[in-house]
This record gives sequence, C-alpha cells and structure tokens, in this order.
Amino acid sequence: LHDSPGGQRVRTGALHLRIHVPVLAVVFRAAERSMQQAIAIVLSYAMGHSLVIVLAGVGVNQLQTFLNWDSKARGTLWLKRLCGVLIILTGLYLAVGRLVA
Repeated sequence: LHDSPGGQRVRTGALHLRIHVPVLAVVFRAAERSMQQAIAIVLSYAMGHSLVIVLAGVGVNQLQTFLNWDSKARGTLWLKRLCGVLIILTGLYLAVGRLVA
C-alpha cells in the first residue's frame, strides 16, 4: 500500500502486475505495427477497466434497495417465481436433450 497525494491508500503490487502485463504485451506488439492500434487498445482497456468501477458506484443504491428486501416483499415473491420457472425450464431442457440424443 502506498499513500497517494490525496491521502488515500493505493493498493499496488503483484496482483495488478499480473493483470496488466498481458495487456501491455499486446500493446507493445501492436505498437510495432501501428501506434494508432496500440493507443486504441490502451484506451479501450482503460475504459473497460474503469467502467466496472463506475457501474459499481452508480448501482449502489439499486443494490442497497435489493438487499433491504424482506421475505414478504412483492419483488422477492416475483424473483422466487422467476427462479422457479428458470429451474423448471432448465430441467425440461436437460430431460428433452437426453431423450432426443
């Protein structure tokens, strides 16, 4: 952990290195052929890497609402029904697949 200028603790180390090294290898290989392609790879990786964090931050309220459901909530009942239907459909799909094959 390192202190950032804003005073927050920033985690760096082997885990981040293992994640980024393959991407950097692809970027360096692409840079030999086309600098524009290398820049596009870096930008798309950065946007995808950041998008997860942004979506997590935006979705906190929805997640909290979902976690605050109790067993008597109307949404919980519909979620249980949907899961039950999906389980039944999966079972039928597997049973029919074995009969046909």
